[in-house]
Amino acid sequence: MDSIVIPDKEREQLLSLFRRRNDLVKEYRRIKSYIKMQLLYFGILIPEEFDNDHWSHNFRAWLDNLNFDYSTARETLLSRMRSFRFIDKELRDVSTKMRAYCRKHYEKDYYLLRSIPSIGGIVACGILCELGDLR
Repeated sequence: MDSIVIPDKEREQLLSLFRRRNDLVKEYRRIKSYIKMQLLYFGILIPEEFDNDHWSHNFRAWLDNLNFDYSTARETLLSRMRSFRFIDKELRDVSTKMRAYCRKHYEKDYYLLRSIPSIGGIVACGILCELGDLR
C-alpha cells in the first residue's frame, strides 16, 4: 500500500501564498474583461497597437484619458482602473515575495527547477509548493 505525503506546516503555508496568487490572477483577468466589456458596450474600439493581452503603460494612459458623453461612464471606467491597478500591484507583490521566499528557503531546488527550459520563477514555486521535495 502506498503512503500519502502530508505537507509540513511551512510548505502548507507557502502553498497558501501560491493559491492567493492564483486567486489574484483570476481577479486580474476578470477586471480586464470588465474594462474591455465596458469599451465594447459603449462602442469604443481599442487602437490596433494596444489590442493584445499585455496592457502597456501607454494603453493604461489611453484608457485614463478616454472621453465619454456623460461623466458617469467615465467614473465607472476610472473605478475599474483603480481596481485594476490595485490587483496588478498586489499580484506583483505576492509573486515577488513568493519567489524571494523560495529562493531563500528552497534555494537548491528552486534554481535546479529554473535551469529547466521554460520553467520560470512562478512555475518553480508552484512545483515546490504542490509537490515539495522531489527526491
